[in-house]
Amino acid sequence: MRVEYFLLLPFSLILFIIYMHMMQVELAFFGIVASSTAKFAEETIDVSAAPSSLCPRGGVWSEWTTIGHCPTTCGGCSVAARIRECTTRCGDCPCEGPSMEVGPCGLALCPFPSAVGTCCGPFRKAINERTQTFFCGTDSVEAHTCALSTHFYAPPVPTTPLSVAYRSQARVNDAHQCLVTINYPEQGRSEI
Repeated sequence: MRVEYFLLLPFSLILFIIYMHMMQVELAFFGIVASSTAKFAEETIDVSAAPSSLCPRGGVWSEWTTIGHCPTTCGGCSVAARIRECTTRCGDCPCEGPSMEVGPCGLALCPFPSAVGTCCGPFRKAINERTQTFFCGTDSVEAHTCALSTHFYAPPVPTTPLSVAYRSQARVNDAHQCLVTINYPEQGRSEI
């Protein structure tokens, strides 16, 4: 009896899809899509936590928020109490520096014409690349991207030709987007 191998292909594909679904992986037309938390061998691995060696210097702080009354609305000509919070944009990175201080307030650019100009000294027009806005300050605020981390995990059980090695990379930027890549050496690579 001769077996037509091309008839087995759809059946094999269905079994493969069922297996990948059991491994919490969804097949897409051009690749394999996985969540940012991958489940391997009944163990959940969270790729959002960053080791301290990958943390930006000083940590990742929120923008300063004025909590006291600011007598001016533009130019940075006045001071008031303000606070900021240590964020988890790059994982659990420790922050250095004060979370509360008295500092400049009313940092919006003054409209032209103005008695003080656009900004009061020592401030000048600067850009906040995170929020894509101009403000009065001494330096521009850069939109930083957290360092890329690579982790290697044991393959799920049972081992198949598709689970020879798994590699997961996680990167979080200021827009709170997370990139996770899982490599299947014999099947290519997919990213979300």
